[in-house]
Amino acid sequence: MSEKLIIVVRGDLRPGQQLVQAAHALRQFVAEHKPEDEAWYAGFNTMAVVTVTSDSELLELQRRAWDLDVKTSLFCEPDLGNQATAMALEPCANATRICRGLPLALGG
Repeated sequence: MSEKLIIVVRGDLRPGQQLVQAAHALRQFVAEHKPEDEAWYAGFNTMAVVTVTSDSELLELQRRAWDLDVKTSLFCEPDLGNQATAMALEPCANATRICRGLPLALGG
């Protein structure tokens, strides 16, 4: 496996919130997609953290991922009214394709 695990966070959140939400999404991915996580972690084990501008853009990205059979884990933050704040996408070519062009998180 040579693809990166991709975390997408909302860029409209403060930097500290982005970091925490990314961690939540990764943890949720580990819980929901154990075989994919184990293969990624034992193999290439790289990731990218990118941003979208809003919860609606995050949800649209998830719909595009599902259309391409990409496994996702969407985290919704209880402290923000259960808004979608971050998502992890399985490491695969389709995930890389749909996230291409998104800016790196935290001005990276």
